[in-house]
Formats: sequence, structure tokens, C-alpha cells
Amino acid sequence: MNIFQHHSHLQQQQQSHTTNWSDQSNVKSFREQIDKGLMRWHQLQQDKLKYEQQKQIEHHDDKQIKTCPIIDFDQIMEEDLENQLKELERQEEEEYLLLERSLEEQSKQEESNKDIKEFEEDYVKQLEYIEILQKFQQNEQQQYTDTLTQELKKYENLVKQFKNLFKNQYQSKQ
Repeated sequence: MNIFQHHSHLQQQQQSHTTNWSDQSNVKSFREQIDKGLMRWHQLQQDKLKYEQQKQIEHHDDKQIKTCPIIDFDQIMEEDLENQLKELERQEEEEYLLLERSLEEQSKQEESNKDIKEFEEDYVKQLEYIEILQKFQQNEQQQYTDTLTQELKKYENLVKQFKNLFKNQYQSKQ
């Protein structure tokens, strides 16, 4: 796999890992870092090519070409980019887990608040019922008291009438 295919493969992986994210700014930042790394790698490739061309021009004589240890820039850059990508994916996973925990806590808090609100509403309704019942009992008590008072007045009037009647009868007998 050459570096361009690898980069394309890494971009596809990065896109598939980030599609579930709500925070796209972090993904953009990760991609910018990868793009900077790739630009640096391309610059090193161009520098390597210029260096090799200049070296061939200077050492045109095949007999005098000295072999230098070959540095595999492609492999170094590929490993470096893979390590950077793994680190970015690890950071992304950590942020995702933190976000997930935060959303779970928020959901629990909202559920708790909902339960508290339902309890408060139920409590207020019960208080209203108690208040209505107390008013009803007060009204009944008042009606009972009024009825007793009326009956007592009737009784008093009857007693007065009987007294008057007995008094009149007693006086008429004398």
C-alpha cells in the first residue's frame, strides 16, 4: 500500500469514526493535524528527490558511487502518521466517552427532576384536596351550628310560649 492509498484509507477510517460525533470541531482539528503531517511528508519527499538528483549529478562516475545507508522516509513518515492517528483516535475516544457520561448524567438529572416535579405536583394536589375537605368540613360544621342555633331558638320560643301559657292559666284560675 503506498502512502497515498494509506492516507485515503486513514481518512476513510477517520470519517467513519467521527460520524457519530456531535462536536465536529475536534474532528476538523484532527484532520488539520494529519494534513499538516502529510504536507511535511511531501516536502521531505521532494527534498529527498532533489538531494538524490544532485547526488547523482555530483557523482556521475558509477565506479565512485559510494553507498550510503538508505533511510526509508516513506516508512518513517507512515509510522509517524499511524502513531499520530492512533493518538488522535485515542483522544477522540476519550472525548466521546466523556461526552457519553455527561449525557447519561444529564439524562439521570432530568429524570430525577421529572420525578421531583411529579412529586411536587402530586403534593400540591393533595394539599388542594385537603384544603377543599377542610372548607367542606367547616361548612358542614357551620351548617350544623346554624341548625342547632335555630332549633335552640325554637325551643326557647316554645318554652316562652309555655311559660306564658302557664302563667296566663295560673292567673286566670286565681
